[in-house]
Amino acid sequence: MIGSGIFSTPGKVLRDVGAPGTAMLLWALGGLVSLVGTFAYMELGCAIPKSGGEQAYLDEAFRRPRALVAFLFCWCMIICMRPGSAAADSIIFGEFLLHAGTAHPSPWAARGLGILCITSITLLNVLSVKWAVRIHDGLTVVKLVVLTLIAVTGMIVGAGWTRIEPSHNFRNAWAGTSSNAGDYAQAMFRIFWCYDGWNNLNYAVGELRNPTKNLPKAAGLGVSIVTTLYVLANLSYFLVVPTSEMLGSGNLVASVFFDRVFGPTMGSKVLPIFIAFSGYGAVCAMVFSSSRVIVAASQANILPMSNYFKEVHPRLHTPIRALCFNWAITMVLMLAPPPGAAFDFLISMVGFPTWFFYGVSIVGLILMRWTRPELHRPIKIFIPAAVFFIAISVFLTIFPFVPTEAEYPYWAPPVLGTVFILTGIPLWWFFVRGNDVTMDFDLH
Repeated sequence: MIGSGIFSTPGKVLRDVGAPGTAMLLWALGGLVSLVGTFAYMELGCAIPKSGGEQAYLDEAFRRPRALVAFLFCWCMIICMRPGSAAADSIIFGEFLLHAGTAHPSPWAARGLGILCITSITLLNVLSVKWAVRIHDGLTVVKLVVLTLIAVTGMIVGAGWTRIEPSHNFRNAWAGTSSNAGDYAQAMFRIFWCYDGWNNLNYAVGELRNPTKNLPKAAGLGVSIVTTLYVLANLSYFLVVPTSEMLGSGNLVASVFFDRVFGPTMGSKVLPIFIAFSGYGAVCAMVFSSSRVIVAASQANILPMSNYFKEVHPRLHTPIRALCFNWAITMVLMLAPPPGAAFDFLISMVGFPTWFFYGVSIVGLILMRWTRPELHRPIKIFIPAAVFFIAISVFLTIFPFVPTEAEYPYWAPPVLGTVFILTGIPLWWFFVRGNDVTMDFDLH
């Protein structure tokens, strides 16, 4: 779950909603919604103990038209959601690495380092699966250490145990709160992008020993820990960094925080490097999983040129062609948006289809209570909680079309997300409908 978002988006969330108190409520809401989604996916994972996550659940819930909804999800994963997230994290890698050397990093220079990031990770995955996993695991430890450091030091400053003057942002915590629904949709996309990953364990439920026991433990505990760390980290930002500086921090709020707490050398030179490599670790995870999605879908013969992309190198045992395809899509998504707004654009664009399919998956869960009563459900989510989750999904698929301030046409990300979903329909018509293929394959 932990990527570069928690180190880069809180200033933008504050800009969207206008007030520290409102921003804190939304971060807490993000954790609550993620936890509700986690429990809903526990029911789905235990009732349908297959690897594949949403693809498996959508295929079971929506049998007509044959495999359409499951295929559209799989298509969006390959062409938009995973490469779009990797592109956003690559840009953050570039911005924080540049910030360690200059106070005002160039957007194009950040993109250049982002290209280096995605290219080096792709090459690493081409050459060695083992080392790709090792680097990802090692950088996960770095992310946890940096996030914990932010949470702890912020609390110490807020308690008045240092010579650093607290910001006093909460003296008038609700002043300036936005009343525009489009602002809240934009803020929630940023927040949920940080929380995203709460469902990742469901992609490998088929390999999990005793999923009825271990899935709730692992997923529930993991989401609870991350939610606690995220809320504490945001509280720390507000306790240390004045609102005016947070609003002007762009994607570098964590660097501003460290600069105030540890001084210019550690704050502006050393710690941003660790945050940059937190983004690098997030891209590692995206590239690894994206290539496996492409290979699995190709082995099921549901993609154009399936015979080409399903090949794995006989000596390296890595999916080189799938990795190169993912690299190309990521490069397009990284370079196409406006330079200074690429990160924000990508988060909103990726968030739209992501939450559309999350909502449809939970609709499927409710439908299967009636259409598939024979399924064993050792875990059952409270239906009103599932409806609450669906309501959030509906909000995030409608209100992004409400006008709001942005450095690009506000409607462009949701429209592009819709286009990505719709482009899958003709592919489904030619490659899945009426053909002897199955959507029952592993996406891990």
